[in-house]
Amino acid sequence: MLEQVDFYLLETAVSEGKLKLACRLTNKLHNMRKRIIMVCEDKPQLKNLDGLLWRFSDTSFIPHQIVDDQTAMDCEKYMVHLTLAEGLPHVVEDRLDVVINLTSTLLPDTLTVARRAELIECDEADKQAARGRYKHYVDAGTATNVHRITL
Repeated sequence: MLEQVDFYLLETAVSEGKLKLACRLTNKLHNMRKRIIMVCEDKPQLKNLDGLLWRFSDTSFIPHQIVDDQTAMDCEKYMVHLTLAEGLPHVVEDRLDVVINLTSTLLPDTLTVARRAELIECDEADKQAARGRYKHYVDAGTATNVHRITL
């Protein structure tokens, strides 16, 4: 049952801002021993995020796995997984705590996790798409929080 959605709104434009924010948030959640799936917009974004997770910090490392129709989710070895929206059917939902949405679309309500994080760039198109997702969650009675972030 979805208990909470946190919207993380970047206050200023930063190169790869959404991906850098995803790395920061994932590092924090990983240190809290949370099991995470990160949903990417497209293959280039997924590839960029994969690279950033390897090198975003000199003091931390986030082991992670890309999940798709070719690669089964390995929850014994990894706590952090990356996928595209079409890869969600291959996700073992009962093994996850948090979904981090890097897409501009609403993810299916069928994902059974307690928390979702919606990451939003400071550009108007991304904000507009996020408003629709926010309204969906509020209308569904889900607790929502908005965090304004500066990187």
